[in-house]
Amino acid sequence: MHAHNNHKLINAYEKKTTVVRYFENVLMQQRKGVMDLKSFTFWNAQLIPWITLLAIGFYIGASAKMVLGGRISLGALVTTINVYKDLGDRFSTILDGLKALSKAISPLSGLTIQFNLETDIPALLGLTMKISIGFIFLIYSYIDILISYIYIYVYHIHII
Repeated sequence: MHAHNNHKLINAYEKKTTVVRYFENVLMQQRKGVMDLKSFTFWNAQLIPWITLLAIGFYIGASAKMVLGGRISLGALVTTINVYKDLGDRFSTILDGLKALSKAISPLSGLTIQFNLETDIPALLGLTMKISIGFIFLIYSYIDILISYIYIYVYHIHII
């Protein structure tokens, strides 16, 4: 049923206000779920960058005395910070890939279920065979009737 048919049906029974109220209630109930999902998505997107930032901050704090004491060079500190930043970027990319993979699992599981359903090919094959045999008998009957008409036509011509 298309939307314009539904609109005609709703108008015919004068239920427009009831349907509109029901739809508004559905939207209001859905809003909390949508907002929770947006909040979860936002904080989930912030997780890896915050972990990276905290790791870099702790490393800078722990390594400051080592640089001042001359145990490691400033270049080694900056290089290690850059390595941590690159690792954070890579983990972000891995997380994005896992999110995309989790979105693909549901459609793939649906396809897997459909592919593993029992097939109806044997039943259709039997039905096709019955139809084919019936069609052959029908053609045979028509040919038999046609031959009878030809025989009667030829027999009447020779008699006259």
